Amino acid sequence: MYGLTSKLKKWQEAGLLSIDQANQIADYEKSRYKSKFQSRLTYVALFAIVLGILSIVAANWYAIPASLKIAGHFILNIAVAYGILSNNSVHRPLWREGCVLLLFGLFLTFIALVGQVYQLHGKLAYTLSVWVVMCAPFIWYYGRTYFAMWPWLLALITAVYLILLEHIETSHAEIVTAISALYFPIILLAVAKIPLIARYRPGFIKSLRGMGIGLICILTTIAIVAHHNLDYTDATIWWIFGGFASAFLFILACFWPRKSAPAQNGFELFVYLLISTGLYTLMLTCDAIPRFVGAILFIGYWGMIAWMGARIQSAHIMDWAIRLIILRLIFVYIELFGGLLTTGVGLVVSGILLLIVLRYFNRILAMGRKLVQHAVN
Repeated sequence: MYGLTSKLKKWQEAGLLSIDQANQIADYEKSRYKSKFQSRLTYVALFAIVLGILSIVAANWYAIPASLKIAGHFILNIAVAYGILSNNSVHRPLWREGCVLLLFGLFLTFIALVGQVYQLHGKLAYTLSVWVVMCAPFIWYYGRTYFAMWPWLLALITAVYLILLEHIETSHAEIVTAISALYFPIILLAVAKIPLIARYRPGFIKSLRGMGIGLICILTTIAIVAHHNLDYTDATIWWIFGGFASAFLFILACFWPRKSAPAQNGFELFVYLLISTGLYTLMLTCDAIPRFVGAILFIGYWGMIAWMGARIQSAHIMDWAIRLIILRLIFVYIELFGGLLTTGVGLVVSGILLLIVLRYFNRILAMGRKLVQHAVN
């Protein structure tokens, strides 16, 4: 609240706010901060209780009969499920989301307990798959926010990845994984466009879009930085290009900006997906690309993200994109003068360069913002 107080004082001195308006804004922010603080402490308290119970059980684990372990865990699951039902009826979202997340974790520990008691030596891929499928109904029915959705999505990604590695041939593992990694975020974004999701689970849309956009950004950036083309043969080349071509067609079909049904930031998302998919495909299918070309592609890609951030009026995205571009330019210098850096002169010059960049970092960032805003306008 200190930063807000100082800002309100400056705005008041500049004549932008009256005393009453400043007091009303301060009171509103204080009440909102108090609500957030209480909700976060509630999460901490729930975590402490669960951790304490687990510690007590762990200390006496071998002294507890197997049947009692399973029965006790089952009763605990039923109690948490009852907590979800009761809190759902009186519209207590904080407790409901906490209980949904707790039951999600308890399902995994229950599966692990049954496997341990009956010596079921199952593979991790199948265990995670059963866990995700079993928990999907109550996550989607009772969950409302990212607090319940993100853990389930992360578990789903892990389960899909392990299943792919389990069932595909070793020689084709790299190819199938690369293509599947591209499809997964695109499918998440497509699910977020389904009208039923927007109508009944609007709180999930931000999670689905955030994970989809973030995953494809991370995948493309890794493909550019750690360039490694797929080792394909005449027998697999059609699978590779067919898979990537299908991804492009899927993007065209699902995300083409339509005037009849305009979506939020539909054009920007469409362009972002096309460029990201194109770069990802290029870096995985082309032979060795010179390092300076990779640097140019990295700067161009994140420059595009900064431009998109300006178009959708997201200063956070734009600032982080410009920061990464600045860091990449510093690494370009280090790569170009790597031999010089082994000498004392090179180290001194590098230190001075870094100090200059850090000293004027905010100014450079502001200049980047102006350039991007100018390009958008």
